[in-house]
Amino acid sequence: MVGMWSQHPERAVATGSVFSTALIALVIERSASERHLELLVDVGSGDSPYRYVFDHDQYVGIDRLPRGADALLVMADAGSLPVASSVADGVLCTEVIEHVPDEHALAAELARIAIGGATLLLSAPFVHGLHEQPYDFRRLTSIGLVSTLESAGWAVDSISSIGGPVVVSVDGLMRWMDSLLRRFARLFCRKGSLPYRAVCSPSPCIQHCCSSLAKMRGLNLGPIDPLSGSPRLTLGYVVTATRNTSE
Repeated sequence: MVGMWSQHPERAVATGSVFSTALIALVIERSASERHLELLVDVGSGDSPYRYVFDHDQYVGIDRLPRGADALLVMADAGSLPVASSVADGVLCTEVIEHVPDEHALAAELARIAIGGATLLLSAPFVHGLHEQPYDFRRLTSIGLVSTLESAGWAVDSISSIGGPVVVSVDGLMRWMDSLLRRFARLFCRKGSLPYRAVCSPSPCIQHCCSSLAKMRGLNLGPIDPLSGSPRLTLGYVVTATRNTSE
């Protein structure tokens, strides 16, 4: 497993989303399968930020919009994947299930392309602002995620919460401050100036935040530990599951 932030230091993320994005990445890294995969299919891959946390021979990214120049990216709708049935032994689907009209159809489609015993890693937001309008349809609880996946033929192995109430509060405060600072920057700073870039360019913020969070891994920080999740009030969930072999 390779840290995604060292592989993707220039990932385009809004400054207000840095905290939650970094935490999601750390939980995904912690949850990723250690076993070798022949074919990993990344559904809703975007710019493929989590490709590097898996040990695999082949990778195919699927997204409804063109993202960069990756030759392995296939443009398609997540509800109707242009992938043959029972071919992938690894399926990745991060921050996608809230954007499809029918979450059950997505779960079934992920199961269709997977071989028996295949690994699924799926993440979904819980406490999160409206985004990518008009394609933001739902927030599933941990119970809802398990129910949706199990009805499609997946056996859920684990579900991890991305932080607890303290993390949710900090993330909300950061998003509010980011919005406020951007307004001030647009009103009072010349575009392209150092103060403007400091507020509106996310890359340095991302690297600093991820570096700080990475140093916290393994520390016993009690209730303020950003990696200590709460299923009742959390930024989101990361689910690992296995494709049932009997179906």
